Amino acid sequence: MRKRLIFSARTLALFTPLLAAGIAEAQAEDYWAADPVTGCQIWSDTPVDTAIATWSDACVDGKASGTGSLVWLEGGQLVGTYRGSMAGGKLNGPGVLQVKAEDGSGFDQIETIFADGEPTGPGAALAANGDRFQGTFKGGAKDGFGVLTDADGNFYEGTFKDGQPHGFGYLKGIDGETYLGELAAGAFEGEGLLLHANGEFYAGGFKVGLAEGVGRYEDLSGGIYAGQFSGGKPNGVGNYLTVDGTAIQGRFVDQKPDGMVLITAPDGTQTVETWQNGEKVQ
Repeated sequence: MRKRLIFSARTLALFTPLLAAGIAEAQAEDYWAADPVTGCQIWSDTPVDTAIATWSDACVDGKASGTGSLVWLEGGQLVGTYRGSMAGGKLNGPGVLQVKAEDGSGFDQIETIFADGEPTGPGAALAANGDRFQGTFKGGAKDGFGVLTDADGNFYEGTFKDGQPHGFGYLKGIDGETYLGELAAGAFEGEGLLLHANGEFYAGGFKVGLAEGVGRYEDLSGGIYAGQFSGGKPNGVGNYLTVDGTAIQGRFVDQKPDGMVLITAPDGTQTVETWQNGEKVQ
């Protein structure tokens, strides 16, 4: 049983001169744009030679502070707006940030609590392409518990780390496949339950999105395999029980019996047979 990933949880692209999602403050250089009317400075993590920023509220020690509205333009084009709290020229406190999507299709929006320009805390994000996320942010990325529904309708509910599904969660794809279990960096990893749209079912270990380790698999015919898996298929020692009650016990290679196997008939009669590439040799 080879399993492709049924759901790729897209990170909401919130990169903007106002915000470098997922990049630690210490890794970013400081640049400052000045309001052309008040001279009040607003922080950016990218050069601002062609940028104009305007801030509607207070200016403390020359830096935007208080609660107000921020408008950011580059080359005469609107690239972002912010309504909320600022301190020291940076987004700090609750606020709503809208930034132009990288493909120019519209604006991504995020509503959360900001700390030194990064989303940090509970909030919600809506991408221009229709992706929706509600949950917690840390260091500019989705981190902790959250719910993500992409523009196609794929659904994930569970924990995130560094912007990707990580830990334990539930996924449901638009193709009808569902998964409940452990994940790492967006892939099935650890123990989980996977139900295919066609009714096939697998319960057991996963590694990098594929069945790995010990598990149980029920195929379309109603047959059940229990044993070792590798590379997404039965590989190793296992037992396959057919619908009529016949048990095939031995070594499997790419889902097929291989070598000497023990056959137990429904009436309990046992024979030892030699198989190769899924076919009985003798």
